[in-house]
Amino acid sequence: MSQAAAAINTKLIDSLAQIILYLTDEEQQLLLQKIQHLALAAEEIQRQREVLKRDIELGMEQLIPFFFIRVTTNTGLASIRAWMSVMDLEI
Repeated sequence: MSQAAAAINTKLIDSLAQIILYLTDEEQQLLLQKIQHLALAAEEIQRQREVLKRDIELGMEQLIPFFFIRVTTNTGLASIRAWMSVMDLEI
């Protein structure tokens, strides 16, 4: 971050601090609730990303063996085609 940007950010923080100090107790409580809600929302988004990542990894673990089947006979190819038709996949 450049010195100019750091100086602007410092001034912005000072201004925000002054504004917060001038809020009534009720307004400060409302601000605190909103900040906490945003923090919880960010945590939930991160949790959902982790769950999705685990689901994708699990799905890959289940799919990869299928793609590495070595088809050396017509029987092997026929069994793969049968499996794909059961799974409603196009060949």
